[in-house]
Amino acid sequence: SLSNPDALLEKMIKYKPTGGTSFNNGIKKASQIIDNYHKPSKTNVVIFLSDGEDSTPEQDLRILSNTTSIVGGFFDLFGGNSHDQGSLQEMANIAKGYLPKSSNNKDSLKCEYVRVIDQINLIGHFYEDTAWPANY
Repeated sequence: SLSNPDALLEKMIKYKPTGGTSFNNGIKKASQIIDNYHKPSKTNVVIFLSDGEDSTPEQDLRILSNTTSIVGGFFDLFGGNSHDQGSLQEMANIAKGYLPKSSNNKDSLKCEYVRVIDQINLIGHFYEDTAWPANY
């Protein structure tokens, strides 16, 4: 459940890298999940986490962003060491173009790219006793 961070983390830890990165497959799967489980009373948010590089899946991302059921937000979280995250930044910018115009207030959901490793290193710098790995 998304409401229990410990349970969510436990589920995510089970996944292991298998080599290769396919942003296209991830975006297609997000579209499939939204199509199958969309509830009008809920806001759909896609959190796209990657530790690798791939080309931008423009067509599938535009299809995902253009569906009437995704009106929430799109977040790219990058957890790798690579210096080339241009595709992830581009994905957030494409999704941002599909946000409803009424979503300009500060409390609305957004489309955003975040380099997670920078956040983790910052936390580690200020909190030496933290459980977060300070250096990758």
